[in-house]
Amino acid sequence: MRLCINPNCPIPDHPDNDNYQTCQGCGSELLIDSCYTVTKLLSDSGGFGVVYEAENPAGQPKILKVLKQDLNEDSKAVSLFQQEALVLGQIEHAGIPKIESYVHHTLENGITLHGIIMQKIEGVNLEQWINQRNGQPIAQKRAIVWLKQLVEILALVHSKGYFHRDIKPANVMLSPSGQLVLIDFGTAREATHTYLAKIGGIQGVTSICSVGYTSPEQEKGFAVPQSDFYSLGCTMIHLVTGKYPLDTYNPDRDVFEWRASAPEISEEFADLIDVLIARKPSDRPMNCESILKILKEIEHLDKLAPNAKTSAKRKSIKKAIKESTRKPTSPILLVVSVVVAATVGLGIGTAIKVSALGSFDEINFQLPNLQKKRLTPIRFLQGHLDSIQNIALSPDGKTIASASDDGTVKFWELEGGTNATIEIKDQGGWVRAVTFLSDRQIITAGQDKNIKIIDVASSKVVKTLSGHTNLVNN
Repeated sequence: MRLCINPNCPIPDHPDNDNYQTCQGCGSELLIDSCYTVTKLLSDSGGFGVVYEAENPAGQPKILKVLKQDLNEDSKAVSLFQQEALVLGQIEHAGIPKIESYVHHTLENGITLHGIIMQKIEGVNLEQWINQRNGQPIAQKRAIVWLKQLVEILALVHSKGYFHRDIKPANVMLSPSGQLVLIDFGTAREATHTYLAKIGGIQGVTSICSVGYTSPEQEKGFAVPQSDFYSLGCTMIHLVTGKYPLDTYNPDRDVFEWRASAPEISEEFADLIDVLIARKPSDRPMNCESILKILKEIEHLDKLAPNAKTSAKRKSIKKAIKESTRKPTSPILLVVSVVVAATVGLGIGTAIKVSALGSFDEINFQLPNLQKKRLTPIRFLQGHLDSIQNIALSPDGKTIASASDDGTVKFWELEGGTNATIEIKDQGGWVRAVTFLSDRQIITAGQDKNIKIIDVASSKVVKTLSGHTNLVNN
């Protein structure tokens, strides 16, 4: 049966819809993006979206997530919805749904709905799964496998510069193959320095809260990547105890007293869960790699015979857990800081891209002695309304161009102090990349999947390069 997605349609499941291209209840177009047929309403109880099952022309099932009509004029809600498409479009992994298309569907009354077409994940979410088991907790072996899968997924998400912000059993699907799939990336946040500055109190940060799984700092609007680890830990408490995390919470001591409800869990694995749910982000693991390293050691220990589980091996795991919370002190971080400071503060036209460096221990080079040098900003350039994603220095060294999520490119004269703005109206929202082709032309890329060559003087698009099927970030 063909369904109409018009929220005001009096008969969205009109029996004659199968025989027509337009809804017989309201007159709206039935095909989404000219090819997807909506067949079933799955959920309309979510905060942001209505979820449908749809089919492509080959009859393959897909998921259509539609932003609720009353949120169409809410720029923050639209931004969060678009964020899901952005994040999913950047990551290829069996544990993350594949996005097929971001669609705009115009109704008979002229209102346009925002929608995302994505892969349908067969199976149930972990909240449904544990309820089907009447709250029976899972064994440590399964808990380790699942935690490892989730951390591997998060490692990819974090490597792209994002964090999820809403990890909980209801947002984790269990596929028939046994692979966990992390869903609902509508709340994902980009972990830019701009955002991390905003959490200092500047307006514009959205607080996402799922009681029982959300970290203390995130409840106050101060989410950081380590907030995902807290939510992971609370999710594991639910799975290994069969209890909602807050059911184990002791308000007098401000701790989760969950261990008594999970007697089969080893001390080492329990220690890992506890460090994940540490109250302060700085007391949690600094990255996904350190968590995976600890899990590998725990797995190795579990395979040993009881008499082989020596005190030394147990102490090794405790040491790894303790070290996981320490910030890395690799020279590479200092190099990046120095180069960025030199590029922006001193006007040196140098760009560095850091990628796939591997273990910090493998990097061995000598830094100059900078202990007596203090680099201080000589100017602050302000004016963008959202995150700055990219900057470029003109060939003559006189102008900086900056691309922003506010949909504009700004030009900053280094000597005169003036600035000009080009609004990239047809870029589709975010402008993610900018570079100078010459002193008179720039190249931009962003949300609309196109690359544009723009004349700086006239602000007109000289040429549009098409062909990408997803967002262009760089």
